[in-house]
Amino acid sequence: AVIYECEFACDKVIGGVEIKNPSPHVHFKYINDGGIPDEYFCQVLSMFLVNDDVEFWYFMSFCPELVGTDYEHLAKHQVLILKEDLDNLIKSYYAKKRKNKYESYEEVKEKLIEFTNDVNEKFESIKQNVKGE
Repeated sequence: AVIYECEFACDKVIGGVEIKNPSPHVHFKYINDGGIPDEYFCQVLSMFLVNDDVEFWYFMSFCPELVGTDYEHLAKHQVLILKEDLDNLIKSYYAKKRKNKYESYEEVKEKLIEFTNDVNEKFESIKQNVKGE
């Protein structure tokens, strides 16, 4: 389940939270690994990439199966991501994967813009071919 809650300030989104409800096994893995799980790193990063006004985002994992058990204190795992920390997060993410693909938030953003422009150009070309122009 994906739930987005956003905090607004003067008609702009400045932060929010993404909540996952994994099985206990997966939830404990998230806690043990710490940080943002690899499978959601790019998803959380995209929140900053699509909106320059975003200053923070939370990744949260909640396991309702733990409520009412001896492990209830572990039912919630939460990670705060600040925009000012994105360069370090990106470097550590790609270092962990042993791929020094990107060094900074700006570099990722630049690559995303290049990719988007390329897709838009190809889409326009396809539209023109379909119309017979």
